Amino acid sequence: MTWKQPKTQFENIWMGWSYGELNALGQTLVARVTNLEVGFDDFSFVHQVHGCTVLEAVDSGELGQADALWTKSKKRGLVIQTADCVPIFLIGDGVVAVVHAGWRGIANQILAETCSLNNFHTAIIGPCISGDMYEVGEEVVAAIVATGVDEEHFVDRSFAKPHVDARRAVLQQLLQLGLEKVEINPECTFNDTAWASYRRDGKQAGRILSVIGII
Repeated sequence: MTWKQPKTQFENIWMGWSYGELNALGQTLVARVTNLEVGFDDFSFVHQVHGCTVLEAVDSGELGQADALWTKSKKRGLVIQTADCVPIFLIGDGVVAVVHAGWRGIANQILAETCSLNNFHTAIIGPCISGDMYEVGEEVVAAIVATGVDEEHFVDRSFAKPHVDARRAVLQQLLQLGLEKVEINPECTFNDTAWASYRRDGKQAGRILSVIGII
C-alpha cells in the first residue's frame, strides 16, 4: 500500500493518505488497513453518513454512524474514507482526530463539534475536489454561509452555476475556531487520477484512506 504524508510532522504521530492502484481494487476497509505497515495495534473507523456525530475511538473496528473520530490512546489508527470530500487531521497535546467533511458536514459544523471535545492546535486539510470542478446549487452555498463563512471566501460565481471550494470553507471554519496553524494540501481529487473521485468516476470510484494515530 502506498501512502502520502503531509509535510507537518510530529515525532509521536503517524498520519497519511493512501492513493494509487489499490483504491480501485474493491478491497474492504479492513483488508486495506491491515496492510498498513506502521506501529498501530488496531484501527477504528465509522459508517460515514455526512452528519455531525463525533465518536471517541474507545475500541477497534467500526464504531457506528459518525463522520469524525478522536482518541488519546496510543497505537490506535483512526480511519476515514473520502472520494472528493475533505479529510481533516486535527492534532492537540496528546490527542488526535480525523474528520470527514462533505458540504453537508461543513454545513452541519462537524469541525466545531469535534473541536468542542478537545483542544487542538494544528489542522491539516487533505486532498479533495477543487473549486474549479465542484459545481453546486444555491442551497449548498446558503447552508455553508449560514455557519458564518462569508461566501467571498469559498464561492466562485464566474461559472453558469456557483462553484464551491470546500477546503477554503473548511479553512475559514478552522480559523473561526481559533486554529491558526493550518496546512492545506492543494491537490484536486477530480483532476488527478491518482486520487479517488466520486464526481469523476461515479459508483466505480475508489476511496482515499486518511489515517492518523499516536505512535
